Amino acid sequence: MSNKAVCRRIGAASFLLGMSLAVAAWCSAMLLLLQYGIVGGHFAREWLDYAFWVFGIPVGVAFYRFTPRRLQDLNCPGKWSRYLIIPFIGIIVLPVLCFMSGERLSNDFGDPPEPSGWLKRGAALVSFVLALLLFRAVMVCYQQVSL
Repeated sequence: MSNKAVCRRIGAASFLLGMSLAVAAWCSAMLLLLQYGIVGGHFAREWLDYAFWVFGIPVGVAFYRFTPRRLQDLNCPGKWSRYLIIPFIGIIVLPVLCFMSGERLSNDFGDPPEPSGWLKRGAALVSFVLALLLFRAVMVCYQQVSL
């Protein structure tokens, strides 16, 4: 089986939607843990740092599942996603992956994905804003618990 048959390209809206939902799910889990687990007295404060990592694993899995396919939509090798773990590179490249449109024709990695409709693009933007708001709430709650 060729590499083209295994990896399917995904567009910007699909990438943004998938990653935003993963981050929103992580934030929701962390808010529940912070509000009802730590503040509620069900978990020790020392457990919180481990929970950030444990609940972050599914986000990492989503990231490494979607990012190579998104890079391929931009006609870049999917293995470049390994370099996005470097913070300076990731901060610059991730917004490009979320909002830059890929080629509408076939490229080195196969046929283009189906164009995203307005509903998918709208859902991606709404989930992106939701993820940002939830992340802010997690950081505020984490600072209050840490004091």
